[in-house]
Amino acid sequence: MNKDSKKFIKYVKRIIPIHSKDKREFILLLTQRIKEFSDDLERCTYQDIVNEFGADAFRVYEMFM
Repeated sequence: MNKDSKKFIKYVKRIIPIHSKDKREFILLLTQRIKEFSDDLERCTYQDIVNEFGADAFRVYEMFM
């Protein structure tokens, strides 16, 4: 996993305001999906990750709010 992937995961962890088992499971699943996505691309950028997963992360954020 590259630094852009780690940066996005860190961002998602920050925007979800609670600490629970559900958040932990979501982060693990998201990390796994991002790793698979970035492995498929030769050069995966932060913008590629946001384009692919950004909407999902914001929906989860709204769900927790």
